[in-house]
Amino acid sequence: VYSAVQHGDDYYDGNTGENITFKNVLVLAAPSRVIDNVGRLDVKLTGEGAGYFACGGRIIPITWTCGGDKEPFRFFTESWANLWGEKVTRQKSMEKLVIS
Repeated sequence: VYSAVQHGDDYYDGNTGENITFKNVLVLAAPSRVIDNVGRLDVKLTGEGAGYFACGGRIIPITWTCGGDKEPFRFFTESWANLWGEKVTRQKSMEKLVIS
């Protein structure tokens, strides 16, 4: 299990007070740019990119693809095997994505 950290401190659920944890973590490398003076980012999550999948203490390199804003993400191992054998949508996976 992986614990969430934000700004160097544990990240807690505002409703329960418990540290947020995940069984699986996806780290996606994606191009980004600052879009305003507040520092908000525009992150390009369409096309293809590299990343990592962490599960059970193992970290494996992956490739991710996404055809568009309404299309599902697909995740592949280095040998292009589908990571889960199914599609993962943005809505279901955003809580588990870390953009680098």
